[in-house]
Amino acid sequence: MRAVVNDAPRRCADVNWVVVDDAVVAVDRRDGSVHQLNGATAVVWQLLDGDPLDGVVSEVSEVLGLAPTAVAGDIEVALGQLRAAHLIEG
Repeated sequence: MRAVVNDAPRRCADVNWVVVDDAVVAVDRRDGSVHQLNGATAVVWQLLDGDPLDGVVSEVSEVLGLAPTAVAGDIEVALGQLRAAHLIEG
């Protein structure tokens, strides 16, 4: 697993999104694809603003009351899903 704290991804500017209940619905204007993000992926998506991921790890761990090492793996999985869908840059 890569160290997530060294990354600084951000949401692609070509993706419009809205929060619906506990999910994020993202529409990629480049190809018209629609993505429904749930769970940890939806939470991570909302926090990606181009700042280093150590802040994301810290915020998620604080909200959940867990150690940063306990949430880092889930954040890495979420980032992999977002990268595979071409929804994030960096």
